[in-house]
Amino acid sequence: HRNIPSRPVLWASFTGDCQTVWMVTRDIDLARGDDSELLRWNLTSKTIAEKRKVPGVWPIGVTAIDDVPLLAARDRLLLDPGASDERTSPRPHGGEPNTTFAFSHDHRLVAHAHGRYVQIYDVKTLEPVGPPLATNMRGLDEIWSLAFSPDDSQLIGNAASSRNWLVWRVGADERSAAEIRND
Repeated sequence: HRNIPSRPVLWASFTGDCQTVWMVTRDIDLARGDDSELLRWNLTSKTIAEKRKVPGVWPIGVTAIDDVPLLAARDRLLLDPGASDERTSPRPHGGEPNTTFAFSHDHRLVAHAHGRYVQIYDVKTLEPVGPPLATNMRGLDEIWSLAFSPDDSQLIGNAASSRNWLVWRVGADERSAAEIRND
């Protein structure tokens, strides 16, 4: 994809089959910075397979759950933005959002770093699962990497400047995310 200097690609992520890439662009003019666009680039044909305008969203980055884009914005997450079944997360609290994500192996949960906290969400609804996970990190530190353990019973994170590893027990639970939230 040819990068447009006035509307550069900020972030890109492969889809599950690695045949396409979701890219997010934003205008460099700050007055129009909250008008993003998602592009799905086909690597084989070297063409744009899909283009979505996402008005009113200041993008930070994008990842993909299989073939569905998950857009990280300054103030929320958007799953499948611009589609008829778009879902939006509640506004996170505390710190700057970033593009550090982890998906459970069954793709039921997504963990997202936000400042010095990590929030786990139900992928289908983007509703938070439990309270934000605290890190007890220094004020200027942030999470650089996240991963679920092979059995999804733990979430592991790495802090940037302190180089500390963080481990949270997230407990495998076979109930649906709705049942867990209700509990």
